[in-house]
Amino acid sequence: MYTLLVWIHVGLMMVAFGASPLGRLALRYLISGASDPHAAKPILRGFSRIFQFGGIAVTLSVCIGLYLARRFGLTQTWVSPSIALITLAGVGSVVIEDNWLTRLSRAEGDAFTAILHEKVPRVAAFASPLIWLMILWLMIKKPV
Repeated sequence: MYTLLVWIHVGLMMVAFGASPLGRLALRYLISGASDPHAAKPILRGFSRIFQFGGIAVTLSVCIGLYLARRFGLTQTWVSPSIALITLAGVGSVVIEDNWLTRLSRAEGDAFTAILHEKVPRVAAFASPLIWLMILWLMIKKPV
């Protein structure tokens, strides 16, 4: 049971990493030069579904990870920083990036271009993969 749960946890985190921070960077790349909001809207809708799937994968993976940590004695010091980082990544994703995507998908004309080039969501989009890499490092290295 333990091995199965570990592999489900790892698989879900891989899906989450691809769907969330890497997907957000891919979206930014695809719409970075868009000047017509109507051309970008189908891309935004498609990626919003990917991000929802990534959010589900993160939630399930975190639940399984917490269960493994509690049930099988993996409550070591590296678990707390990884939980803090996944919380930071989740809050940044929901509060900053999802809000930005919602405003962007509703914007028209010059407002679309202004929202597209906002600095805080751009920084969050590039910080997110770095946070995820730190989580991955903690999960693999398991420093004391």
